[in-house]
Amino acid sequence: MKIVLLILVLALTNLYAQENNFLPLCSMSKAKKLLQKIPAEEKRDKVKHCHMSCMLTLRCPAIDVYTFGLMKEFYDLFGPGDADQRDIKANRIGISFVTRDNVKSDDQCYEACANFNWQ
Repeated sequence: MKIVLLILVLALTNLYAQENNFLPLCSMSKAKKLLQKIPAEEKRDKVKHCHMSCMLTLRCPAIDVYTFGLMKEFYDLFGPGDADQRDIKANRIGISFVTRDNVKSDDQCYEACANFNWQ
């Protein structure tokens, strides 16, 4: 499973970066501070991914946030994390809450992600 995710991440990131001369700098600059807004008591990994992506999308372009999430999963393939394609899906869901105008604040992001049916 990790090799499939690796190929997907590399292909998408490389394609987008080449065509747009782009790296997700907005998301990179804001992620560390926003990480503090995720409730410490929240243990569900998919909710955390969703919440972070949603909050980032309130501040940064959606493609920036999506690329940042892909890069994070790529890092997890070789680092201490656990790469999971379901994390990418959770990121997309968080992004969609903003792009579809369903949420307008960090608190609404958390509520939408925490109440989403993750089954």
